[in-house]
Amino acid sequence: MKQRSATQNRLAALVAPYLDIRLLGRWAAVFAAGILMSRAGMFDRIAPFGVAFAAGVPASLLFPALLGAAVGYCLPLLPVAGATKYLLALCVVAVIRLLLNNRVKLAKKSGFLAAVALLATGVPSLLSAYTLMADAAGVTVSAAEAVLSAAVAFFCSVALQSLDQGFLASVVDRKQHACLVVVASIMLLALCGVNVMGFSVGRFAAVLVILVIASAYGPAAACAAGVVVGVTSGLASFNLIVLAAVYGFAALLAGVFGVFGRTGSAAAFILANGMAVLMAGTDVVPLSVLYEVMAATLVYMLLPQKLINRAALFKLESLKPQAEADAEVYTRLTLAGNAMREVRTAVETVSQGLGRIQSGDISSVYDEVSHSVCGHCDKRFSCWGKHYNRTMGAFNTLSEAYRQQSTIAEDDFPPEFLESCKKTRRIITAVNDGFSRFRARESSVRRFGEVRSIVSEQFETMSELLDELSREVINRHEVNAALSAAVREYLEGTGITPTGVLCENDKDGRLLLTIRIATDEIESISRVKLAKALGVVCKKSLALPVITEKDNLTTIRLREKPRLTVLYGEYQSAFKDGRVCGDNIRYVANSGGQVQVVLSDGMGSGPAAAVDSAMTSSLLTKMISAGLRPEGAMKFANSALLVKSAEESLSTADITLIDLYTGKTQIYKAGAAPTFVKSAGKTFMLEGDSLPIGILNGVSIDQNQLKLESGDMVLMVSDGALADGPEWIIQELERYDSDDMGNLAKYIVETAKKRRSDGHDDDISAAAVLVTANV
Repeated sequence: MKQRSATQNRLAALVAPYLDIRLLGRWAAVFAAGILMSRAGMFDRIAPFGVAFAAGVPASLLFPALLGAAVGYCLPLLPVAGATKYLLALCVVAVIRLLLNNRVKLAKKSGFLAAVALLATGVPSLLSAYTLMADAAGVTVSAAEAVLSAAVAFFCSVALQSLDQGFLASVVDRKQHACLVVVASIMLLALCGVNVMGFSVGRFAAVLVILVIASAYGPAAACAAGVVVGVTSGLASFNLIVLAAVYGFAALLAGVFGVFGRTGSAAAFILANGMAVLMAGTDVVPLSVLYEVMAATLVYMLLPQKLINRAALFKLESLKPQAEADAEVYTRLTLAGNAMREVRTAVETVSQGLGRIQSGDISSVYDEVSHSVCGHCDKRFSCWGKHYNRTMGAFNTLSEAYRQQSTIAEDDFPPEFLESCKKTRRIITAVNDGFSRFRARESSVRRFGEVRSIVSEQFETMSELLDELSREVINRHEVNAALSAAVREYLEGTGITPTGVLCENDKDGRLLLTIRIATDEIESISRVKLAKALGVVCKKSLALPVITEKDNLTTIRLREKPRLTVLYGEYQSAFKDGRVCGDNIRYVANSGGQVQVVLSDGMGSGPAAAVDSAMTSSLLTKMISAGLRPEGAMKFANSALLVKSAEESLSTADITLIDLYTGKTQIYKAGAAPTFVKSAGKTFMLEGDSLPIGILNGVSIDQNQLKLESGDMVLMVSDGALADGPEWIIQELERYDSDDMGNLAKYIVETAKKRRSDGHDDDISAAAVLVTANV
């Protein structure tokens, strides 16, 4: 009995550590994560993430990680072919780590674990490529897979270091946070392959996350989240890489329209995705993506507000003058922008390699014919052995014949080949079928190359937006705590208790005042009286406030009053006095003291031209208002026109930006007519030689910069006003001395119609701006 009791005690001592509830919980979580990581595939071709996860986990969690990854690779419907090599790689990981874990000091270092993943993934992948006699592109993909596995193993190691002390450390540093995002994205990649009734679980969850982030953090964070989950969804299926741009743009709009509450965010996100489906076509963005967006949006609308509020970790009152925090945000945004550029480069490199693999060359048609038709022929050894050169010479003559007449007939073969071949008709049928499939593949690859180029340009545009946001953060001045307290005291004295007050200066020292008040605490606000009263408190002349309401919270923003203002007018005349003008004009005066005037001239006239010009001007004004530089906004609009439809769509872009604080004016043109300026008693025109947008993948831009003061004028026109040359417009502008800009624009348009003498007609538009002192 004593011996049995001693044995039981020893067994209990061995088993006890594994009966710890927390340890079992960690093992279960790692086991599930291993399954998910192994189910994540990229471009329907590689899936090294399960191996990388097993290589990167802490030693105490190696067993459940290996077991989970092995189960995931053995489950049916693996997103890629060839699970055997990944199981072999897991065996290599297990052997190396078990042998060296307690014998090598570096065995727990992230760099060492990355090297283990590189070796474990690289050897089976390269052996597989050698066995299958892969070409240079195939070997390159195998090598890239090994490097990717090493990188992910490093991320897993850094992210999961805290698991040795607890399931999730209470304090996670910045590096671990970034690596956790990468690991979570790969798990999302696996979920993208899980379909329920035609819906992707991963993309459904991704859209839900984007909308919550847009509601909690605004457009910048939403844009970043949209790009990350879009790239992840695209990696799951190479044909959906365009989702990186679609989700990024839709998330940005959801954040921008978040001022209208959850309904505004949801509507903007659905409309942006719907527009993407219409522009790109269902062959590029499947209709199911839109259904997933609508379903996720419905769930988002049903979420309790308290749940969404928990995601908003940073409140207005927590903003403090910390230069260190600004520098940290600047660094993160800069790194994110650089990462977007690296993703663009990586996507182009990998897709070009895969494109070569998928498209092949025309000799593949002859290989198929030789196997399908000649493979069972008793003369195959003679034709493809002794007379190989004669046979290949006959086939090589077919390529040019097919390109000229789109079909192959007996007359296209040399006579000596027809005499020796017994299966000429079957060969002709097989060659015609093979050529048809080859041309279809070529067309698909070419179309996909165009989409890839557009997506790459969107990555660059997103990186520019992140760069601009980082510059704004680092140039922000410290918060004026004393002035914030004075404004709060004044408001409380009037019976209003604000939930947050923030007074800060921008990079030029101009005052920005933000106040948040519970909507049910105020009945109505006189914008004029509020600006005057707070101006007295701040000892500044303030412009009228911008007031927005969201989730029972009213936000009031006031800025220091600009020293300049503008008087504006526009006028248009449609082609042959029609009802629809092919030109479009947008005027936007934002709260930051900037005036935008955008004039776009669509190709031709009528409804089609009106759609192109309206789309161009709308995108430009929205993107510039969101913080994107005009150059980046033009690239974005250029991509939109390229994918809008199969038919050619192009339009000019003419942008005038006026800073009402300084008078600094920037003029950007892409194929646009000259802009006329009257400044300091002189009248002149600014022109360029760039092409309209929507023609080429890239876009060239003409830029001019000047400084305007009170009394200066700017006149923008479409090319329909220049049929009789520009000189008369300069003369009219010199003589004009009224401040009625609407009358000036109308006069220019009507006079241009009268002066036209070439017997043709065109859309004519004019937009006039007069800069005046803001008294």
